[in-house]
Amino acid sequence: MPSPLFLRVFVFLAGFCALASVEARGFRVGQIPNGFEIGCTTCHEGFGGGPRTPFGRDVNRSLVNGDVDWQAICDLDSDGDGFTNGEELGDPDCGWSEGDPSPSDDFPSNPGEADSFPAADVAVTIEGPESAEAGESISYTVAAFNLGARNASEVRIDLLLPEGMTGVIPGDECGVNPQGVSCFLIEDLRPNFGSNLFFAVQVSAEADPGTYVVQARVRTASPETDDGNNLVSIETEVAASARPSFKRGDANDDGDLGISDSLRLFNALFLGGEMPGCREAGDSNNDGSVDITDGIFVLQYLFIGGQAPPAPGAVSCGTDPDPKGSPADDGCELYTSCD
Repeated sequence: MPSPLFLRVFVFLAGFCALASVEARGFRVGQIPNGFEIGCTTCHEGFGGGPRTPFGRDVNRSLVNGDVDWQAICDLDSDGDGFTNGEELGDPDCGWSEGDPSPSDDFPSNPGEADSFPAADVAVTIEGPESAEAGESISYTVAAFNLGARNASEVRIDLLLPEGMTGVIPGDECGVNPQGVSCFLIEDLRPNFGSNLFFAVQVSAEADPGTYVVQARVRTASPETDDGNNLVSIETEVAASARPSFKRGDANDDGDLGISDSLRLFNALFLGGEMPGCREAGDSNNDGSVDITDGIFVLQYLFIGGQAPPAPGAVSCGTDPDPKGSPADDGCELYTSCD
């Protein structure tokens, strides 16, 4: 029966030989262009070795004294995806030799995987509100990614808005196209990288209730392996505005514009009286604040032919055209004369 010492020595030697075998094969990634970028999975299905990929089998068949003969396998299409091994690893002309610098700055695709191609593949996602009100300010976040193995150049993202929505240009480098808001992201989008873009959108105060479809599209000047994920959409349910109707300038909520409205404002501003329940009605000149100029504005309109109160005006009931939550929105909590 072998002694315990013999068994320990045997196990050590077996482990050492296995390690030496792995290290001896590990140098082979340096014998193919850009081999270190992908590593062992260039030839094997797993990082720890295992079954060989189609490229790995071609490498094994072409070994010369244990070394990779790159010239013998460069023009082969090992994984059958339509691209030669040289094209996938950045050496389409097969001029690279061991010790030369990497032949390309592009990230290589895997010549042993049929679904890995030497091309860009941009994709886009969109997130936004499921519901909104007419007249509300909302936003959408669009993300563009490069899922391929080559840089994507002149990447552009478009937010395509339906009628009833308008977009705000998100940056100096962006422009508006007839279908919505567009923006160039970056000149080159590297593999496995992405970029987020925030779009502010205004729902028209006159937008009809219903389902509005907003689309995000990404495009690139580079050839793509797949353009099936370049367009996505999201639905936003738009409801009628819940904002109350009022008459501009009617600070005392009696349904008519008169000198009493100016007096109501002056009393609130200087004598401690209550501010109008609908501040938008009190903001007769619609400058975003209720102050002495609003009382003067009403008097000028009534007696010396001054400018009429802005929309919705002093005659007919209507909602505030300013976006909800915008600097010009004073709010209107209570107004009874339009009920």
